Amino acid sequence: LDFISRNWGSRRSGGSRCHAGIDIYTQEPGTVVAIEDGEVINLFGFLSCKDGWAMPNGTRFVGPKQPTKAVMIYNAERDKTYNYGEMDHDHIRVNVGDQVKKGQVLGRAGYCGMLHFEQYSGRQSYNRRWYP
Repeated sequence: LDFISRNWGSRRSGGSRCHAGIDIYTQEPGTVVAIEDGEVINLFGFLSCKDGWAMPNGTRFVGPKQPTKAVMIYNAERDKTYNYGEMDHDHIRVNVGDQVKKGQVLGRAGYCGMLHFEQYSGRQSYNRRWYP
């Protein structure tokens, strides 16, 4: 962990939408772990990124854009869904339907050099666009 952004709610796409999460930056490929127990309810393509930290030897990736994925986990006890976005698409360690435990490795942060994290009330299968 390098630092956590303070950009929740900031304007994106020329002000047409807002940033719905926080970004947790890493200085090298960071391991992503579950913050709560839950069920993996969806995996989907998130963004394509470049110039992050996802090279196997920890050096900065500079090159063409690479795909990332999001892992959506629902915790029924808290009635919350957590979106772990911008994860390295080649290093996801869970599948839809898996039950995960707090602290379990989900994969690693993606080519963006960070993890994008969102929390929603209720069961959500996809992240929501947030408009001003």
